[in-house]
Amino acid sequence: MRLVLLIAIADSEHDKHAGDHLDAAQRHMTAHGASIFKRLHTPHVEAGHTWTDIDTGDTGTTVDYRTSEVGLLMAVEHGRIVRATRDDIAGEFTPTEQAPAPDVDADAAEFVTQTVQGMSTAFEDPATLTPQLAANAGLLITANITHRDALLIVSTEHPQTGATVWTHLARQLRGRARVEALALAAACFYCSDDAVRAAIALEAAHHTAADAGQPDTTLVILLDTAVKAALPPAKLRQLFAQLAAKPPAE
Repeated sequence: MRLVLLIAIADSEHDKHAGDHLDAAQRHMTAHGASIFKRLHTPHVEAGHTWTDIDTGDTGTTVDYRTSEVGLLMAVEHGRIVRATRDDIAGEFTPTEQAPAPDVDADAAEFVTQTVQGMSTAFEDPATLTPQLAANAGLLITANITHRDALLIVSTEHPQTGATVWTHLARQLRGRARVEALALAAACFYCSDDAVRAAIALEAAHHTAADAGQPDTTLVILLDTAVKAALPPAKLRQLFAQLAAKPPAE
């Protein structure tokens, strides 16, 4: 069973509104099989403020989430940076210098093989990702859904490094290739229990498609549905593991 901690952050004059949202969130999550561990309210998440358990009345003092035990665990063991705001997290997906044109001079089969091998290596060691590999992978995931899904399966086997690779790659790509890379990043983030970054990556994918006058891709829609429905990440990992046991073939 998935345990969930619900926290409402609102000024005291909005206590009732915060409580209504907590009630609604609890109903939604329990309907999807989650168990609510605690429901807390606090006016601020900075250190030195008071949090209240709205069900028991227990209170305590908030600590700096950036240096808390949980924050340090995420940074040290999982390599995740604790950002101060949601906008700071969104900045992780901001486009950087565009990757060069894909290297399509090679034989098509050789191009696919070299790109897949290069990405497989990058999922184990993100430092090996180059702008040229990013460009080649961007072409591969937009030109062939089968190859995209194969890379999805491989990257979600290493979801944390996979998320890092697809995020760096998405920042260097534009248009449809960026949309696909952001969706793949979102899948990896969700599989590594980072629903916040998954949702933000999907928002970036939606805005990128909208700016280009294109509809959301099927993968973006499916992942967005999973995130909004609070599908347990373990179930998504199980789905990808099943696909890995019988990978897609042309």
